[in-house]
Amino acid sequence: LIGVREAANRQRAGSQPTRVLTKVFTMNNEPVVYKFPAKQEKALQKIPRYIMVKLDEGIVQVLRKSESISKSFKIQEIHNIETDYENPYKIKLVYGKVRKVLSLIFLTMHSKARFTSLIYSAMKPELVKTDPKAELPKINLKVLNITWNVGDMGPTDIRQVIPNPEKYDIICIALQENMKKSVWLQEIQSKLEAHQFSILLYISMWEMMLVVFIKYNHLRYITNIETGSKSTGLAKFIGNKGGVLGSFKYFHTTFGFVCSHLKAGPNRAAGRNSHFREISNAIRVGKKHMEPIMQFSCFFWLGDL
Repeated sequence: LIGVREAANRQRAGSQPTRVLTKVFTMNNEPVVYKFPAKQEKALQKIPRYIMVKLDEGIVQVLRKSESISKSFKIQEIHNIETDYENPYKIKLVYGKVRKVLSLIFLTMHSKARFTSLIYSAMKPELVKTDPKAELPKINLKVLNITWNVGDMGPTDIRQVIPNPEKYDIICIALQENMKKSVWLQEIQSKLEAHQFSILLYISMWEMMLVVFIKYNHLRYITNIETGSKSTGLAKFIGNKGGVLGSFKYFHTTFGFVCSHLKAGPNRAAGRNSHFREISNAIRVGKKHMEPIMQFSCFFWLGDL
């Protein structure tokens, strides 16, 4: 059930990565202003906003729906970016002399990760060492895949599982029978953020959870993030069994990850194979006419199999 298929290198000399943003304004072919759709959480309301990052001026602006300016402050005034472990799409910007808090909910995991990367690269340029003007070099990405049926227990110190995260570029963690997803996510994210990792994608279904982290300096090359899920439990509706999928493109190379929890029991191989086929046939991302296992440059099927 674990399939890994490596496709030929399809990088084109001199080509630049596609940037998935609402708007990009350029100067000398280099983006200097990024605009992200988001929602501002304020007084129990979620207000539609646009978040503008002006790298040439070193400022962040919060725009109303009419695109008038609601807030404006310098990137260097930002003290910290706090993660909300209950909602992976949400962050809190702490800024200004009196440490004001701006709560933002992004529409996609990619836009949140890209925004965070831009702010960190301006605040701490040593975190993002890649020259955006340079041609993408031929590199070897080190991918770590971890799958674990945690049996509904609380989180362990992730450093016992990943003692040297700095060795890797991409870390995928697939957990099953996990009733404490937000607590596990908090433990994992708090440890990996210290090693310059950002959440790239997150998807869960019932007690299954799939999260992919990537180093900040790779974020600029990521596009086409997609997720999907398929339940194979009782009446094909209950999500205690089934699978979740996350995928993305790194420059011209595509990655797919599945976390699954299949039928249990020593004499139920036919049932597990049936679940595998159902998941593979039902979850369609990217090229919708193709099964996921056949369309990605690198594909990893993880889980309690």
